[in-house]
Amino acid sequence: MSGLCAGYELKKAGFEVTILEASSRVGGRVKTFRDPSFAPGNHGEGGAMRILRNHFLLHEYLKKLGLDTQLFEFEMKNKFIYMSGYGETLIYDDPNNDKAKTFNNLLKLKGVGPDSKKLYALFPGLSEDEKGLTVDGLFGKAVRPVVEDFLGCIRRPSSASRRRRRSNQGKSGVCLDHQEI
Repeated sequence: MSGLCAGYELKKAGFEVTILEASSRVGGRVKTFRDPSFAPGNHGEGGAMRILRNHFLLHEYLKKLGLDTQLFEFEMKNKFIYMSGYGETLIYDDPNNDKAKTFNNLLKLKGVGPDSKKLYALFPGLSEDEKGLTVDGLFGKAVRPVVEDFLGCIRRPSSASRRRRRSNQGKSGVCLDHQEI
C-alpha cells in the first residue's frame, strides 16, 4: 500500500511514475490463497487481513478511491499468545471477564500476583507509566505523538497550496493538504 500511495501522490504532483515490485507477485503483505489450497469458491488470507480504525491516512485513500464501502468490521475471537518464557498459552483478552487469566488482564495487574509477576519478568524495560497498560495501550502511547501531528495536519483549514509549513513543538515539516488526498 505504501508504494501505491507514494506513486499516487507523485503522479498527482506531476511526476512520471513507474512502480516496481521486488517479488514475483504484487501485494506485499497482502496474499490471498485460493485454488488449489482451498476448495473452489473458498479462500484464506495469508497476510494482512484487516485495516485498523486508527490507520487514518489509509482510510482517507480508501474513501478517495471509492473503496471504503467494501470494508467490514473485523473481530478475531479466540486469540492466543504463547511466550516460551512464560511457559503456557494465554488467551489474549476476554472483554466480558476482567477477572479471567488473560494476557491483557495480567498486564493490567502491574506485576502484582504470581502470574502477573511471571509475565512482567519478560518485560523488564517497562517504565512505571507503561506498567498496567495493555498491548493496545502501549501501542497507543507509543504512536500518540505521530497520530496527534497527523491529525493536526489534516484538521487545518484547506489552502490553495498542496503543502504548507507547520510548526509543532519547535519542529518544522510539511503537511499534505488533507483536502487533496
